[in-house]
Amino acid sequence: MKRRTVILRYAVAILAVAAVVGISASAAVAQDDPGAVYVLTNQTTNSVMVFARAADGTLSFSGSFATGGAGAGTGVDPLGSQGSLVIGRWHRRLFAVNAGSNDVSVFAVDGLNLRLLDRASSGGRKPMSVALHGDLVYVVNGGGTPNIQGFHVEPSSGHLIQIPGSSQPLPGGASASPGQIGISPDGDVLLVTEKGTNQIDTWTLTDEGLPVNGQVIASHGAVPFGFHGFHLPSPQRGLNNRSKAQHSAFVRDA
Repeated sequence: MKRRTVILRYAVAILAVAAVVGISASAAVAQDDPGAVYVLTNQTTNSVMVFARAADGTLSFSGSFATGGAGAGTGVDPLGSQGSLVIGRWHRRLFAVNAGSNDVSVFAVDGLNLRLLDRASSGGRKPMSVALHGDLVYVVNGGGTPNIQGFHVEPSSGHLIQIPGSSQPLPGGASASPGQIGISPDGDVLLVTEKGTNQIDTWTLTDEGLPVNGQVIASHGAVPFGFHGFHLPSPQRGLNNRSKAQHSAFVRDA
């Protein structure tokens, strides 16, 4: 493991997602450094389980921290999504979806200890996945009329503040069944996979974090699920560094 942060999917009769991080704040660490693993239970009383990771990779349970919200409950992969638990830059904040109570929890991270900072409405029903870029946060909701909702994170308190005008319905409508939401490393593009419609949605993000110029492309495969990486092959920077950048992503079909 060459980077300190790894996002995992983990199942123990229920869906859980883990973020593996080192305990210290260094940006790069040796492969055998100890760290922590954070696992979202997704139970009716939702919580994050914390495991200590030894230098040899073995795990030991450390504690459990309630999100204050409700998960989607038991069953085989009830969320069916990637990115329901994500860790922020410098590993100082942890964001967890509460699919059963339609909100998102924010934790302060201190190695094996978590402290709940905020619990905010996801701006829709059944939040599935979270994306981060600096203080910009986007959530994709999969219930009701599936939609995206943007937030800014207040730096000192960690509270989520909704961005007016950032909510947009998914083009696939009630059949969308989103798999993941993500933001490109430069913060220019927002991307959502729709498992139910076999399509990928993209928006350009303005300097204020608003999604504009929405586009839909076919996934050319069944059930587009998780994805990783936005490649910028030859960006042609325009007036606001957004309109002419070329992006691509690697999308995995289920």
